[in-house]
Amino acid sequence: MKTRSRYTFIFSLVLSLLAGLVFIQSGSAHVSKGVATVTFNKDVAPIFFKNCAECHRPGEIAPMSLMNYKEVRPWAKAIREKIVSREMPPWHADPKHGQWSNDKRMSQKEIDTITAWIDGGTKEGDPKDLPAAPKFAKGWQIGEPDVVFQMPEEFTVPAEGAVPYMYFTVPTKTLHCGITYEMKC
Repeated sequence: MKTRSRYTFIFSLVLSLLAGLVFIQSGSAHVSKGVATVTFNKDVAPIFFKNCAECHRPGEIAPMSLMNYKEVRPWAKAIREKIVSREMPPWHADPKHGQWSNDKRMSQKEIDTITAWIDGGTKEGDPKDLPAAPKFAKGWQIGEPDVVFQMPEEFTVPAEGAVPYMYFTVPTKTLHCGITYEMKC
């Protein structure tokens, strides 16, 4: 009798495990069918347009443009490395001291979306899903300055070594009410 109950227990255990495996397999097949493929046009481009395009576009400071799939695709692995380490987009303000309107840092969800796109084979997606490229102001990005001062002589900063603290006198011409100002910086 003891042997028979032991076999019954083992048989029940094996059946439970098999049923669990069938459930897990059918459930994961359902989940994988329900997961949408991450594409550049639908999922990644909006993130790049919001967080990266200000610098990563023709004529700006970044070394490559991230404005379309053909420009982005060759850089996918490097992009993954830089965003996972949070080197890009750069942000040096301490988040403990307030929120900033120009904060370009990516959320973890945005980073996960981009890495899923790269890990999933960097699919371009449907061209109809690509949002319109952002519009950028030409010239000064934060508005035209009131006054621009020019140094009378150019100062070249050496590529290596230390530069001692220096003062430069910059003529400011005549400003308000005929008073001439001179600025030291």
